[in-house]
Amino acid sequence: MSVWARLVAERPRLVIVGLLALSIALGAGLGRSVEEPDTLEAFIPRGTELGVALQRLDEHFPESGRTSVVQIVLRGEVLDTGHLAALARTVDTLVADPVVTPVLDHDQPPVTHAALIADLAGVAPDELTPAAVAAAFAAPDDDPRRALLDALVAGPDPAAGRADAAIGGIQLKRGDRPVTAVAAAERRIDEILTGTDLGPVQVGTLSESTFEDATDRALVDSQVLFPVAVLAIVAILALVYRAVDDVLITFSGMILTSVWMLGAGGWLGPRGAGVVGGSTPVSIIIPVLLIGLTVDYGLQTTGRYREVVAEGVAPARAAAAAVRSAGAAVALGAVTTAVSFLTSVASPLPPIGDFGILAAIGIAAGFLIMTGWVPALRLLLDRRRGRHSASLYRAGILDNVPGASRVLRGLVRTGTHHPLAVLAATLVVGVGAAVLAVGVDTRFDQSDFLPPDSPFIVDLRFVRETFGGADSTVTAVIVGDVADPDVARHLAGLDLALRDPLSRPSSIVGDPQASLPGLVAELAASDPDVARLADALVSGERDRVEALLDAVTAAAPDRTRALLDRGPGGDDTTLVVAPIRLDGEGPARDLLDWFDDRFDVDGARLTLTGELILPVVVSDAVTRGQTRATLVTVAAALVILVAYFGLTRRRPVLGLVAVTPVLVVLTLVLTTMR
Repeated sequence: MSVWARLVAERPRLVIVGLLALSIALGAGLGRSVEEPDTLEAFIPRGTELGVALQRLDEHFPESGRTSVVQIVLRGEVLDTGHLAALARTVDTLVADPVVTPVLDHDQPPVTHAALIADLAGVAPDELTPAAVAAAFAAPDDDPRRALLDALVAGPDPAAGRADAAIGGIQLKRGDRPVTAVAAAERRIDEILTGTDLGPVQVGTLSESTFEDATDRALVDSQVLFPVAVLAIVAILALVYRAVDDVLITFSGMILTSVWMLGAGGWLGPRGAGVVGGSTPVSIIIPVLLIGLTVDYGLQTTGRYREVVAEGVAPARAAAAAVRSAGAAVALGAVTTAVSFLTSVASPLPPIGDFGILAAIGIAAGFLIMTGWVPALRLLLDRRRGRHSASLYRAGILDNVPGASRVLRGLVRTGTHHPLAVLAATLVVGVGAAVLAVGVDTRFDQSDFLPPDSPFIVDLRFVRETFGGADSTVTAVIVGDVADPDVARHLAGLDLALRDPLSRPSSIVGDPQASLPGLVAELAASDPDVARLADALVSGERDRVEALLDAVTAAAPDRTRALLDRGPGGDDTTLVVAPIRLDGEGPARDLLDWFDDRFDVDGARLTLTGELILPVVVSDAVTRGQTRATLVTVAAALVILVAYFGLTRRRPVLGLVAVTPVLVVLTLVLTTMR
């Protein structure tokens, strides 16, 4: 710190110009900042089977691997005949829309209660009458269309025409198009549905894009809080400084720190070096974090400068002394804090790792600016004041806060006069908090990113409470030698179990939409070669399985390529896609366990993917990394502090003493999460 302190004291203009030049250079990176195009997929853990499975989907099944569902949420008189006709017409409009059509899954037509009622009643949607609606609900229970209708409509007595809720779904397939094409289609569907008069019914949609739009709106709304926070900080600075120039100096340092961090994020982001990703709801909290840290650094530096000046020391020597003494404490705090955040780089979740990198950059920026920019500007201003014979004395920071000195003196007196009592109380609080912190639940839910009164959350909660969960699809990515008889047999068994309502989980709400065994069964009805070999999946030898795969490929080459990729050396990939309805992590975990139990075979692995499955995988990754990251963070802080106090004071045990309050605070924070 001595070199930095001497530079600030002897060449303050050079320090200011240098920091401004760095600010301009880093600030140029602001133009390169981008948002993550897919907020949910940004959290896919690195190096996991899920990440590998999604990569295989993109590489081997560009036209069939990625599907998404736009869920239609309807509330009101959903059996009104005018509404049913209007909904059917609107869906026809959607299907023909030039934005939606290219990514529409034409193998899975839109599902609505209006279309099902018209189909069961045997009339066109615009010809429906109350009697026809009643006839649709009077269809036999074993009719799969009736079962699906019952799953889409809710109310006191739908069969009697009394229903107040309905859901539907439009399935999209990304294919080889960019994710923005699906996002545009999802937004277009929402725009058309919400902008059309559907009678006495309220309509909303649930999709990844509507979630992201809701998140963006929430962030815009929350931006109002940022100026409020800044005003609060300015008010606090005005209280403790009682000097406009010191307030402005510290405030300008806050701005420069944010520019450094945000600009560095642009230079390191997708449009720069590619070290970090785009901004996410996690990364945007870093500027708020830096405000608190930089203000703390500025207060320490300015406070120490005032103390030295009050002793009659010249401004240059006071600036050097402030940087050497307060700067050393700030440097120690900045290093330990930055290292703690950098441990997040080991997180399997990319946004968490990016958060650690950008936070560390911001902390380093805050240290340089608050120990360079602030004292250098203060020194230049005081030199000018000195030339005009103005007094340089200013009250100490604590003296400007009513009662602060008295409270701190009381705390110090209590700690020095009754150390055992203070230690015992701290131990009791720490142990009690640690006990309460055990078993803190870790989860990842989209709803955590939105306020509870957000329309998206209201619709999502309504669907979960009324229909038992949100609708989507799940894709099982199976990697292994499909021609191996054991693998083929397990694949056929999985498909059979998924088609049996008594065997499959309740979260599976229909037969597989796509699977190799399903394709074999369909082709066997019309192709004699496939029919002759169809049983090879269950009981055939390897040669017969190979022959079956060749026959299926010959009979339907395009459909086979959409389900099966034959790799070298038995490195094959095949898909099983099924419709699901999930409500939270519990059912999702049950679904993961069910698939694992049904496909437990040597030489092959099954990975479940889907927008409703990802939160569980992320939650598990957070849980696994949470304890490790905490231990690494505490250990890093301990090593740094022990080394510092050992080298500077020859009392390394002070490092352990300094870390103890961190552990107590950590347990208290975890306790609040219960």
